[in-house]
Amino acid sequence: MPEDRVSTGIPELDYMLDGGLIAGRPYLVIGPPGSGKTTLCLHFLREGLKNGERCMIVTLDEPPNEIKDNISVFGWDLSGIAVLDATPDIRSYRKASDILEIKSMKDIKTLGEVEDIRQSSAVNPYDITIQSIYMKLRKEFQDRKYDRIVLDSFTSLRLFAVKSENIDSERREIQSLLRFIAESEVTALITSEYPSPTRIDPEFLVSRGEIRLHKEIIKGTVVRGISIERFRGSKHDIWIRPMEFTKEGLKIRIPVVFQKMQAKKSDVLSDTEIRDIVEQIQEMISWVESKLDKCVDIGIDVSQIENLVDKSRTLLNSTNYNEALECAKEAWNITDHKLNQYFTAVERWRAKQTNAKDLQDYLTNLPDAPVCHICGSREIILLEDGRLQCRRCGNIL
Repeated sequence: MPEDRVSTGIPELDYMLDGGLIAGRPYLVIGPPGSGKTTLCLHFLREGLKNGERCMIVTLDEPPNEIKDNISVFGWDLSGIAVLDATPDIRSYRKASDILEIKSMKDIKTLGEVEDIRQSSAVNPYDITIQSIYMKLRKEFQDRKYDRIVLDSFTSLRLFAVKSENIDSERREIQSLLRFIAESEVTALITSEYPSPTRIDPEFLVSRGEIRLHKEIIKGTVVRGISIERFRGSKHDIWIRPMEFTKEGLKIRIPVVFQKMQAKKSDVLSDTEIRDIVEQIQEMISWVESKLDKCVDIGIDVSQIENLVDKSRTLLNSTNYNEALECAKEAWNITDHKLNQYFTAVERWRAKQTNAKDLQDYLTNLPDAPVCHICGSREIILLEDGRLQCRRCGNIL
């Protein structure tokens, strides 16, 4: 019997997940600050509201009034979302114990009831703990059945809510909270920054999938992407897909032709089908050509890609629509793969830079390793601002 699927609220992400998330399971959303984790989760909750589902967000990163302000640019109405405000007000910092005093959580209310300006708490401050959040959620779930929940973020949960110096005790508390969420049969998104390279955290063991957001600075421009790292019990897209913020929210760049249509194998196509195919071929070719300069800059051979683009145009002009579509798709896939291979290698190097002197350790054995297009050297270093530089001649890639 097929599993029930839950839409993320982003059609392209649903496509990457082979139809959406499997209902009633917890999933991780991983990425650096500013990569779009909270916005993705709000897409997810907004979709639930549209379907008449009961939704909640436990916020530890941003106060609810800031969330309201941030989503105002999208014109979304999320007033029906229940909010557990566990964001801290930092009162003091004790160097001896490294403990932050934070005020208590307020009662759960809807986002529509949140005031535009956050008010100070009238109660005496006490430390929020994982146990107190767990008990608050347990009580709320006894009173109401929720369909979707977001915990934003686990990084802040560890920073502000973990009071035990005993690692085993910390892991047990976290596992209890995560096990409760998993056993509640609610579809949950849990945000976090990149995992520790030296340990396996409980959330990675309990979660049933991982959506990873990427953010790179390329020639002074922020470039974002999204990928599905794992998804238990389902096939999924394997590529890092380009992603950007728009006035409607997050937009993932995947050709519509990959999602909604397959060209007919017969020779007879309707006028509407021909128009759709032509539009998608042109869209794919336009995207590929927009990436060629970047490919050349990092030393990728683009001759095969250019030949496929030329062939697609020739076939299109001779009304061989199916073959033209296949050539355009192949050009797209090759370009996408080569760039993903490059950026993935850069990310791996960043995560393990304590064990490597430069990118060469990770990139030299790749068939399309980046090279300097000025001197041909593969000795590439990563600058503090995120740019890549040739060690030999100083050229910025």
